[in-house]
Amino acid sequence: MIAVAAYYLAEQRGFPGEGAMDDWIHAEHQIDRMVERMRHDGANRRALERVGLRNALKLWGQDGEDAQAP
Repeated sequence: MIAVAAYYLAEQRGFPGEGAMDDWIHAEHQIDRMVERMRHDGANRRALERVGLRNALKLWGQDGEDAQAP
């Protein structure tokens, strides 16, 4: 999930060489917040895995115009 989110963030920036580490760290924070919200709402591990797969497929299937980070 983090790799997909980091890729999407880099894509939004046009894939410049610098900034990859910042993209990764930002993606980690996004995913951590999403997982924490889901756990707070009572999601189990299976639900978290489904969300991760669904978001990854959504990101890879769109041109980025209206895709949302995981």
